[in-house]
Amino acid sequence: MTHATKARTGTLDDIASDSHVFSIVAMDQRNTLRRMFTAAGLDASDDDLRTAKADVARVLTPAASGLLSDPTYGVPAITEAKALAPDCGLLVAAEPSERRSYHGEPRTHRDPALDAQWVLDQGGDALKFFVQLRADRPAPAAGEPDPVAEGLAVCAEIIRDCRDRGVPVVIENLVYARPGEELPAPSTTWTSTCSSSSTPVRLTAAGGSPRCCAGRGPCCPPGCPSTSSPTSSASPPTKGEPRASSPAVRCGARW
Repeated sequence: MTHATKARTGTLDDIASDSHVFSIVAMDQRNTLRRMFTAAGLDASDDDLRTAKADVARVLTPAASGLLSDPTYGVPAITEAKALAPDCGLLVAAEPSERRSYHGEPRTHRDPALDAQWVLDQGGDALKFFVQLRADRPAPAAGEPDPVAEGLAVCAEIIRDCRDRGVPVVIENLVYARPGEELPAPSTTWTSTCSSSSTPVRLTAAGGSPRCCAGRGPCCPPGCPSTSSPTSSASPPTKGEPRASSPAVRCGARW
């Protein structure tokens, strides 16, 4: 992968395999990685973090389409050690080191210096930006900041900048719990088949309780029955058995 010749005409293919599949190693942790060392009884120095990141790149990137790394420890160490496999793209994390919040909720902001050209200057193929956004957040009261609008505005700025420079951008969103709120258990995905069709359907339900979308969503084949009973949260749907629709269900694409 020749960074200089494709820097201004980059596409997502630069971080994908020849079959257009993303197989990306995420190794942009900084303080989190240090805490991992601490949990293992090791007091990691900055040099230890750099060495670990270079080692991961050297071992894993020959089998990966992309590597996500940080500009503090990872990118300099990987570049110096020439640890990145030739066919592996490099994503550079571009979040500011300072985190902002308002009454316990994150507020998105960016460092204008960490832009698309900054990524290119480090030999990167794509920019990655981490944002914490709740699209279902109620509108703010008068005089309060709007974290949703702020987050979307920052993402729009980054995308415009990367488009102008020909640099692919990956936006990573993490849904957070608002103060006093407890998020449901992680979603669980099973493969099921509606009784009137042999088409496999991916069903995703909040809290691990799967239900068939019953013909009311884009994931169900035509003719999927619209009336049935919900499943137990203790077991996945049985093949051929229709399930009831529920507002909590988020239907995915067909497999």
